[in-house]
Amino acid sequence: EDACEIYARAANMFKMAKNWSAAGNAFCQAARLHMQLQNKLDSATSFVDAGNAFKKADPQEAINCLNQAIDIYTDMVSLQPRSGAGMSPQP
Repeated sequence: EDACEIYARAANMFKMAKNWSAAGNAFCQAARLHMQLQNKLDSATSFVDAGNAFKKADPQEAINCLNQAIDIYTDMVSLQPRSGAGMSPQP
């Protein structure tokens, strides 16, 4: 977890310096570490942040990162039970 925070801080510092590729790479590394820790929401958020940084320097890499975030969000939704499933309507 500490490593995730350090990568996120580094990414934000790179953003402030307008070093978009380095920011994107740091956010990607944070996302991968979050995924190893089974923290899917933070992983997806970090991939979105990476995509936003990369879109200023490497549009194809931005697309890759955003697609990874989409995959994680889709997986998270498919694992959640449907609300109201199996419940009969109340009169």
